[in-house]
Amino acid sequence: MHYEYQIIFKRWLPILKEYERTRSKVTPRPFKFVKDLCKAHHISAKEQLNKLSMPMGMK
Repeated sequence: MHYEYQIIFKRWLPILKEYERTRSKVTPRPFKFVKDLCKAHHISAKEQLNKLSMPMGMK
């Protein structure tokens, strides 16, 4: 079970960092919009609502 959490963490941590940079409009940033970030990482609309819209402490 611990191994599964490591895989999820490794996938989502870089995405969440880029999400925060894109959302706060920090320059330079590789994505102009959050939707571009999600498209690049193949994140579905359902995953966007579940993972990205919640604050970090709420997950």
